[in-house]
Amino acid sequence: MGLRLERIRAACGWVLAKLWDWPVVAGGALLIYGVGAGALYGDDYFIASVLFFIAIVWITARALAWEETKHHENRRTISTVLVFIGVVVFAFSFWWVRYRAGQKIHTPTAEENAAATVAALKQQDDSRTAVELECEWDHLPIQIPANEFAHVLLLNKKMRKSGMGFYDLPGGYSKNYSWPTKNQLNLPHPKKALGNMGETIYRCKVSNQGNTKLFDVALTFRLQYMVPTPSSPANPGNQHGDNQEYPYEIVANPLPPGIPFTFYVVNECPANVIVFQPSQYTTLILGESQRRQFPLLIPHRNPLEFFMMLFGSSVDWTGEPCD
Repeated sequence: MGLRLERIRAACGWVLAKLWDWPVVAGGALLIYGVGAGALYGDDYFIASVLFFIAIVWITARALAWEETKHHENRRTISTVLVFIGVVVFAFSFWWVRYRAGQKIHTPTAEENAAATVAALKQQDDSRTAVELECEWDHLPIQIPANEFAHVLLLNKKMRKSGMGFYDLPGGYSKNYSWPTKNQLNLPHPKKALGNMGETIYRCKVSNQGNTKLFDVALTFRLQYMVPTPSSPANPGNQHGDNQEYPYEIVANPLPPGIPFTFYVVNECPANVIVFQPSQYTTLILGESQRRQFPLLIPHRNPLEFFMMLFGSSVDWTGEPCD
């Protein structure tokens, strides 16, 4: 039993002596320091600090215990310099740990990378296909430049219930044109019960805020015509919705960046009309064969006011029969 203990003690002494050899100390300290750096970049800051400390203490202690150090005539100065170097290296290592912890560099997961890619593609699409709709109050007459057209979304339930396009008004060949003309505006009209000539209209502008040319930009409005309340048929001003909405699609083609498409919303019939604005649009993008759908930008709009209200007109400006 005693002989076995002596052998174990001798083996441990031999191992410790070998671990104290310079090649082992230098290689081991560098290895431990490198493992600490790996732990640092794995965001395990405590383990990294401990491994840095062990590596620096081990190599510093071996340098202090070196025979040439112990027997040198300037042993104290050399020992002080060695300890100072060890402290400086450990201070740098500690700063490195603190800096890395402060940066907290996060390595994205596969799901996060996929989400970031989708977001980048969506942002790219938004920059290409940002279409804006802005509608404001206006009034008759509509001013039409020479050799151009004014596009009118004419609210007439009988003639234009379901998206029959624009009522286009041509301008003059050599000069600007007003619609209706002054003579039409000044004529006496028989339908005076409403007390409203329908001169209040909306002017809407569809503009391409992106950076690519779009084709067949389609916006679908929803129209709700009002009808006289049954309890008061003699009073056409007392109206309610007819419980049905009619889709009305308008198309701007083409719609290049920086050149807006303007149209007007005009009511020429006695019934009040509510025009609900769309929240999205469809289009063809240059170079693609399939239509795509995007959200519509509507600036300065109160979220509670998502519609246009046009009161009934006592004047049938186009002569089209009303329902």
